[in-house]
Amino acid sequence: MNLIRLSRMTGDSGLDVKASALSRSFGGTVSQSPSAYTWFLCGLDLVSQSHEVVIVGDDEAEDTRRMISVLQSRYLPSVIVLQVAPGPRASALTELALFTQSLFMIDGKATAYVCSGNTCSAPVTDPESVLALIEPREKS
Repeated sequence: MNLIRLSRMTGDSGLDVKASALSRSFGGTVSQSPSAYTWFLCGLDLVSQSHEVVIVGDDEAEDTRRMISVLQSRYLPSVIVLQVAPGPRASALTELALFTQSLFMIDGKATAYVCSGNTCSAPVTDPESVLALIEPREKS
């Protein structure tokens, strides 16, 4: 689970390769006693369904906190949330998660991007719009 989450957060596909190797190594054991490996199975589920929400906004701003709060108000096990502060403070995260470097705020408002694989949605600034982008994916 941790390798997959880190892969999604950073865009490092090498971590996916390691997770796949673990899956192959333990597949037989897990299939014999799946109830003993529930977290492992949750990790496998994350591989096929995960998506990332990148919120670009000042972490002290009300609109950013509201956007994060709306996401935290739902049980979204396959959603990974990253918050990028605008300007020079963004550098630490954008160095780890290179795919966030090209994401920006719109009109000075907290802006969210829903990403899956190497593709991100059009940016949205309304928290309910973020949920609308996520929830159809959660149900599939």
